[in-house]
Amino acid sequence: RQVSSTINLPAIQHAIPDTTLLTVKEVEGVNHLFQQCETGSISEYGMIEQTIDPLVLDLISSWILDL
Repeated sequence: RQVSSTINLPAIQHAIPDTTLLTVKEVEGVNHLFQQCETGSISEYGMIEQTIDPLVLDLISSWILDL
């Protein structure tokens, strides 16, 4: 695990002004590169063939299209 989303997401939301166009989502089971993973450890990266989790790609593309 590189960072804890449980600890960091509230701090991120608090640090961004309310006027900023921002959506914060926590996606379970993905690593820092948005790939499905078991542990989130950097040592897993070389074993993962997935480029980006389809759910994450859909979340990002939907957010962009809704702008």
